[in-house]
Order: sequence, then C-alpha cells, then structure tokens
Amino acid sequence: DEPLSNLDVQLRNSSREELIKLHEINRPTFIYVTHDQIEAMTIGHRIAILNKGDLQQIDTPEEVYNNPANIFVAKFIGTPPMNILIGKIANKKLYINDKCIFNNENVIPNLNNRNLIYVGIRPEHILVHTEDAFDRIQGEVTRVENYGNQKCVSVSIGNENIKASIKNDQDIKKNQKIYLEIDITKCSYFDIKTEKNLKVEG
Repeated sequence: DEPLSNLDVQLRNSSREELIKLHEINRPTFIYVTHDQIEAMTIGHRIAILNKGDLQQIDTPEEVYNNPANIFVAKFIGTPPMNILIGKIANKKLYINDKCIFNNENVIPNLNNRNLIYVGIRPEHILVHTEDAFDRIQGEVTRVENYGNQKCVSVSIGNENIKASIKNDQDIKKNQKIYLEIDITKCSYFDIKTEKNLKVEG
C-alpha cells in the first residue's frame, strides 16, 4: 500500500526500477496500491482505478490511457489530464465552441443520433498554430508552463479552457491569440448524462 510514497523523487524512481526487476526475475503476483499514476502506468500490467470505493475500470495501462471508461478515469490518468469539452453534433458535423472541427460521418458514425456529448482530447493530440484555418478553434493563451522538454499551454476558448502540449522551442506567449487543431482520430466521446465512454459503453 503506497510503499514508495515517502521517498524523494530520485529514490522513488530507482526503487520503482528495482521493483520491476524483482517482478521480472521471480514473476510473483503484486497488488500495488498507489495514488501516483506514473507508478501505476510503469509498474502495472493491469490497472484497477477506484473512485470512492467503486471500481471504474480495470485494464492494461495502454487501454486505460487510450480508452478511459468514463470522464473520471480520463481526467485521473495523464499529466496534464485529458481535456473535456462540450461538443455539439448537427448535420453529421461535430462542433466545439460553435466551430465545426469535423464533418466526416465515418469517424463519428455512432454519434449522429445525439445532440450534445463530451469530447475528450489529450493535450499531446492538439496542434497549436498562429494562423487560422477552417477546422481550427481560436483561443487566447492564459498560461505557459515550461516542463523542460516541452511546454504546456493553457488556452481560453469561449467559456472553456483547454491545455495543449507543444515543443519547447515553439514561441507561444501569454495573452497571445492562437488556433488549435484537434486530432479528431484521437478523441474520446462521453455520454452527456452518464459520463461513460461511448466507445467502451457501446
């Protein structure tokens, strides 16, 4: 139960590597409890995510990251967490903040009978541009965080906020007007009432 929680970062990383080596040598069954998602993703072969004692999802790290069962899991796994935006569907087109970002029904075939959905998109699946285009969402930069190897840009779009990961050498500044291009093939879609992943839910 959280065996590495009281260690500093460097010691935690080295201890995590030793645990992985021990498991590879002896192949025991570990039940490892942690609030650290990095530990869960790097150590676990399968991850069980709980919320107030209720099991939300149990699956491989890859599946939990790419296809979260619901919005809780989507926002819990990933740093920065997945962006959750309100999407509107009309005439087989997907709109975010009244901007049409896609109009090909083959990508969202099961959503055309819905009006409102939640659209989930991870920061690394958003491209930041300084010029507009038909499928880009205009926003204003409210914060830029430098992580060393990359930057995290917080952007205000209408009444919502969204985070995007950009390369460290991309020159984006606070209060700058930018345009976001969302990779529609990497989006997750959630029911507006149940907050369940529509793909996982079927």
